[in-house]
Amino acid sequence: MKKQIQNGNDFLVLKDCAFQQAYIHLIAVPTAGNVLDSKSINLQTFIITIEAQNEGIKKTVSFNGVGPAMKYTVDNPSVVAKADINWNDLQPTFKGISNYGIVDENSFMKLPLLENWILKGSDYVKISVQWNKSNVFQSMADPNLSQAYICTKEGNDITQIDMNLPDYIPINNTTQSPSFSWGSISRMYLLTSINSNPFNSINFNSEQVHLELDSDDLALMAYENNVRIIPSLSPPDVESFQSSMIKIIDVEPSAITKVNVNMSIDTASVTSNCSYVYIEEVITSKSITLKGLAHAKKVERRKLSFRGL
Repeated sequence: MKKQIQNGNDFLVLKDCAFQQAYIHLIAVPTAGNVLDSKSINLQTFIITIEAQNEGIKKTVSFNGVGPAMKYTVDNPSVVAKADINWNDLQPTFKGISNYGIVDENSFMKLPLLENWILKGSDYVKISVQWNKSNVFQSMADPNLSQAYICTKEGNDITQIDMNLPDYIPINNTTQSPSFSWGSISRMYLLTSINSNPFNSINFNSEQVHLELDSDDLALMAYENNVRIIPSLSPPDVESFQSSMIKIIDVEPSAITKVNVNMSIDTASVTSNCSYVYIEEVITSKSITLKGLAHAKKVERRKLSFRGL
């Protein structure tokens, strides 16, 4: 499914379907005779809201497009160099994925939202976008020709026993010791720019896992997950970090419960709009789990029948 997002406020409601992915696809079109640059896509005011209901339980999250774009570049090292992130104006902007220096060539950007959902009966997902095309497509991008779409990649044999909702919580320079609590999560990452790593320490407590990470621990984890590119104008042994991701917790498809996180932030190192705490919150209930398990058994029986068993 693919729906063009109209300028201003627009949305897509998903019901009675199953999809592997839901995401936003941006296409930046350069003004005639020009080449897109790293300031062509600005996602600060591209506001995404996801409202989901499953078995009568409703949850809503809202965030701008910067966090998803950063996560996409870290998750896909093969495209990060071509995404061309600009961190220099206290707000990250992007060229989008394309070749370098080609006149009149479009660029693309993907903002991942949801994975592996089954919607039946009264279940639904509503994805809303609030934006102004002229604020999102800037510099060498033509806002009249550039577009954005809400897309789903449909799939069969999907299993789902809970609701996983993403959230991107910005880190600012006004709070030295932020704290967070969640009932249940499956992932927690720290996303930050090449110019900003403000995380001094993290104390992570839950029913299953306890972590105390100092600045040295976090630095090592950042190097393990940094996306590295070799700039075209640098010697071949010189590397540049485009984005950084620190994986604190990743237990998907399981979950960690009764989570409390306390952080120490170096506020002097915070670059506005460039650092986020990414989590996937798990929303579940007995009825959601039972429905998911029953469907998983159907999928398994169908797979066995394909093999003649």
